[in-house]
Amino acid sequence: MLVWYGVVAVRTLFLIVLTITTGRAASARIEHFPSVYETPGDLIRLLSGLGVCSWFIANLIILPKDAGTGRGCISALAAPPLSALCAVVVW
Repeated sequence: MLVWYGVVAVRTLFLIVLTITTGRAASARIEHFPSVYETPGDLIRLLSGLGVCSWFIANLIILPKDAGTGRGCISALAAPPLSALCAVVVW
């Protein structure tokens, strides 16, 4: 049970950082919302960022079923610090 809690905590932290980083990267050039329609690139960036962020949030809601599914994730303990570093670089 302790492994499952650890996996859920690491996975949640990783997905939250990814959602924040993706949201920041998707809205980098938007001064105000109506300016999205001025260039197609901004609109595509906003819509793809919205889709990716909603997929990350949906994966936050779906939890691993048992501890066995998360044992492979224990080796991925470097993911949250790496995603935090990416968030700092993108920011």
